[in-house]
Amino acid sequence: MFHHPAAGFDRQLVTYDLPAKARVIDLDDARFLDDHHIRPSRVASKNTVITQDIALRLHTDLGTTTVGLKWWSSLDADWTSYALWNRRLLTLEKIEPLTITHPAVVAAARRLGRRL
Repeated sequence: MFHHPAAGFDRQLVTYDLPAKARVIDLDDARFLDDHHIRPSRVASKNTVITQDIALRLHTDLGTTTVGLKWWSSLDADWTSYALWNRRLLTLEKIEPLTITHPAVVAAARRLGRRL
């Protein structure tokens, strides 16, 4: 899962810093969703045609004032997923090889109730 010699790469855990001034749309904000006529069930849809349409509409409407959007993870609602369309504001913090014994993998497996 972590090593793909045929593809020529290994999985990496990359950490970035996003400055506080960067505006990220919060798709868990009920007021924002209401203001933009987006139903929460559409944000949570597994249908990528629906979710990509929402992202495109928000990028078109707000793209010049925002760097992307965030929402809850479908694996664990306490985790946040980000989709950024303006990555120039990101600063690379560190890159780590991702292995089955990496603390982040171990913690994620434990949180999801998965055996390693």
